[in-house]
Amino acid sequence: MPSLNQEILGRVIIAIPPTVAEQQAIATALSDADALIESLEQLLAKKRQIKQGAMQELLTGKRRLPGFEIFPGFKQTEIGAIPEDWKLIAVGEVAKIGRGRVISHKEIAKSTSSMYPVYSSQTSNDGVMGYLDSFDFDGEYVTWTTDGANAGTVFYRSGKFNCTNVCGTIKLESDDPRFVSLALGIRTYGYVSRQLGNPKLMNDVLKQVKVSMPPLPEQTAIAAVLSDMDAELEALEAKLEKARQVKQGMMQQLLTGKVRLV
Repeated sequence: MPSLNQEILGRVIIAIPPTVAEQQAIATALSDADALIESLEQLLAKKRQIKQGAMQELLTGKRRLPGFEIFPGFKQTEIGAIPEDWKLIAVGEVAKIGRGRVISHKEIAKSTSSMYPVYSSQTSNDGVMGYLDSFDFDGEYVTWTTDGANAGTVFYRSGKFNCTNVCGTIKLESDDPRFVSLALGIRTYGYVSRQLGNPKLMNDVLKQVKVSMPPLPEQTAIAAVLSDMDAELEALEAKLEKARQVKQGMMQQLLTGKVRLV
């Protein structure tokens, strides 16, 4: 087990600036960097909570966007109350459900241009396993992880891409793929089978998942609002990462004396 006791710590050699004033100046600069990072972390957490609340309200019809406010009331369904002008629809009724194919790391290693992403069961790096020179899918799709720890995770995809055999595909007939990816994403986890140790959400089960669907114009409007929130979150995450990198660079420069403040 790694440890750092008093004896070892007492032998650690560090560089100390010659004056207390310089030490304090360095500490102040790094404390300011920490304060910026902390403020960005707090803002990011707040924005995530706001987006989560917006999703819960907009995707269930509890809050309507401007232009869609007037509706006759709510009706009870098997998933709860939804606006009377919305429909409760099983995904299999409005989409073609498919699956990717077996794609090995060896096949990916043979690619030369690495143009088209391969989506797998993972969720990090947006689910990208690697890249191929060719593609199997082209257009707007909703995909989901069929097997493993991330089973039931839903993504919106567009353009030319590939899917592995543990990545399911949903090609919608007329509904907004961004909206459906969001609405489906809050419903799928309840359908994941966890009895065999390897969680699964197979195609036949996915087809039966029901989501509440407003008319297409409202779907598109809701998706646009939530996509804008995602873009704001991504910008904040990038700003936070840059602030962390800047602080790391400051520590390397200031704590070694390569840059002097006083």
